[in-house]
Parts: sequence; C-alpha cells; structure tokens
Amino acid sequence: FLPGLWIALTVHQLNQLPFPLLVSISASKIGLPVSSSFEILIMLIFFDLFQEAGIRLPKAVGQTVAVLGGLIVGDAAIRAGFTSPSTLVIGALTVISSYTLINQNVLGNVFLIIIIASFFGMYGFVLSVLFFLTYISSLESFGHPYLSTFSKVSIPNLIKGFLKMPFRIKIKD
Repeated sequence: FLPGLWIALTVHQLNQLPFPLLVSISASKIGLPVSSSFEILIMLIFFDLFQEAGIRLPKAVGQTVAVLGGLIVGDAAIRAGFTSPSTLVIGALTVISSYTLINQNVLGNVFLIIIIASFFGMYGFVLSVLFFLTYISSLESFGHPYLSTFSKVSIPNLIKGFLKMPFRIKIKD
C-alpha cells in the first residue's frame, strides 16, 4: 500500500505533507523527466526483475545479485537523474516488506493500487484498499475464510491472546 499512498500524497494531496518534507521532495524532483507515478512503477518493475533473477540463480549468487543489483541500479538511476531518492526509498521499503508475504500473487495488486491512486488521488487509494480488503475477505484458506479470525470478536479470546499465563500455572489447571 505504501507506493499508492505515496503517489496519492505527492501527486494530489501536497497540502497534507509537512512543509519541510514537501521542500525536500520538491528539491529532489527538480529536473526529473518522468512523473512520480511512472517513476515508482519503473522502480518496482526493476526491483521485481532483480528479485526474480535472485530466485532463479543459485542461492550463493542469487541473493547477492538481488541486493547488489538493486543498490547499484538504484544509485545509478539517482545519479542519472531518472528517479529521486525518496521514490527509491519507497520502492525499496515496498520490496523488502513484500518478503513477508507468503502468497506472492497478492503482490500484483500493488501495481493496480498505484495506477488507481495516480488517477484519482487519495479517493482512489482508499477505494482500491477497500476493493483489496473485499477481495481478501472472499479468499479461503484450507476451507476457512481468510479473514475469519477478524470477523468473530470475543473479549475473553482477545484477553487470552494478549495475556498469557505462566507455564507453571497452566500445567496445574
């Protein structure tokens, strides 16, 4: 969601950003040939290509190629004036956080969220997040709804989840 939120804020809702951050973003975007939306889409595609290359190569070489390739190409893109450092950071954070996903099929929705947010701003971002949550709520895992743990809220189970009894006391019960 981070690239879509970044695009919605930096392209459409500039008044929502603090002034020092706005000045920093504006100064880093001087002289860039492409828009922020296209910039972040290209960066994510490059990072995905390096991630795929890292998967397909042997383990000893693959991880090194993925990390160093992303760093070298990112640095070269900034020096060439193709992208801004803030966009590179947002893209890198998105790719790093995508490693926590078990189902990599969901990662393609990031591109859809970016496109909708670039056309409709914050309204498009919120609408695309709602569509994404609706999609996730329709998924099933091993015959159970994917979001079933969030649909049934009971206070005793919430308390048991946050407060664990010591193991010695649990054995006596």
